[in-house]
Amino acid sequence: MKNIKDEFKNLIKTSKMIQLDGFHIMIVSKYFYSITDFKVLTKVNSKFKDTLSKFHFNPIPLTTVTLKYFPNIETLNIWSVDDECFGNQILLNKSLQQKTKKVNFFKIIVWYQVTYNKLCPPNKTNLKTAEVVYKNVFYEKEENFKLIPQNQNITKLAKFTKSSELSSIQIPRTVTALDNDCFKGCISLTSIDLPNLITSLERSTFENCSSLRYVTLPNRLKCIKSECFYGCSVLKELDMSPEVDSIGMNAFAYCKQIEEMVVSPLVSLLRKNTFYNCSSLTKVVLPNSIWKISESCFMGCERLFEIKIPSSVSFLDNCAFCECKAITGIVIPNGVSYISNKCFAKCSNLVKVEMSSNIEWIGEEAFAACSRLSEIEILSKVRLLRNRCFEDCSNLTKVIIHGIEPQNESQCFNGCNIFTKEFK
Repeated sequence: MKNIKDEFKNLIKTSKMIQLDGFHIMIVSKYFYSITDFKVLTKVNSKFKDTLSKFHFNPIPLTTVTLKYFPNIETLNIWSVDDECFGNQILLNKSLQQKTKKVNFFKIIVWYQVTYNKLCPPNKTNLKTAEVVYKNVFYEKEENFKLIPQNQNITKLAKFTKSSELSSIQIPRTVTALDNDCFKGCISLTSIDLPNLITSLERSTFENCSSLRYVTLPNRLKCIKSECFYGCSVLKELDMSPEVDSIGMNAFAYCKQIEEMVVSPLVSLLRKNTFYNCSSLTKVVLPNSIWKISESCFMGCERLFEIKIPSSVSFLDNCAFCECKAITGIVIPNGVSYISNKCFAKCSNLVKVEMSSNIEWIGEEAFAACSRLSEIEILSKVRLLRNRCFEDCSNLTKVIIHGIEPQNESQCFNGCNIFTKEFK
């Protein structure tokens, strides 16, 4: 394996079109890992010998031994809690090494995550000239959660779980992440405006926020994780970012006031119970990117009447549309080869089903208790009708069968009033 010195020599010898000058070599050297890399650089070519003296900040962690190689540093970067601070106290609870000689800097930048209550305020620091900048501050509930400082680089909020008195909160625009369960059970929280730097809402972020009515989602949001809005029973509307590509299980379950939802075009999978028991949901727009609608995804959405299953869908899981009492018609795409158990059970206003031409079997109770369904067409590829698949379809009077009559398991048409079986 070539060492870094050989690599640089080879680069200089073979680079005919591009010559690295002193400025560009500084940019390249910011990606070095050790002081050895920098030492080698200064020996590769005479024009690079003063490169280290051009740095006004440290590109790598330094020690009391290696500081001398960067004689003109004004800004000290600290990337780890174990990095040398050169006698400067930057955290309240971190004791200084008594033997370390203090070195003064114009600015100290702390890049690793620091809890807000450990920050060293100006009146409690031993720094007389240096400004300390914290780039990654973690804010905890145990601090003053009603008044989060807006002038610090707070990047993450901890759990505010079950803060029953929290009715509103202003989240700093610097925040990029919320902890799991961040506002779970905050039953008085009514509205929240999320910063645009947040790209993921973690598990149970707003679970059981039973007073939450309005949420402004970040326009860069990519992921809504499991139970994120579970039980937000008065949440009325939610504009999903077009950048969202993942929605977790139970994400909107029991959001009983949401009436419409447009799913992002980047979402490919609707997971289990995504919209479970969203009892006011009347319209859902699904993108052509979705291939699977998982178990109980829309179960209990009793007012849902406007939904088009995209042609991209190839799998409808158990109970996917069970108890969707307002649906009157459904078109099953050609990519679907079987209808899972209870998929459309208890859709009591379903009157028309247009089957996929590729359906091979219909699962147990798939259309059970669809009491207004009067006619069903079984296409030629169907080989099996599972137990009770049309049970208690009390108005079903006509079955049209294409080709050979499929195998019927027990009680397939139990409770139906079939007068006509028509073969085509």
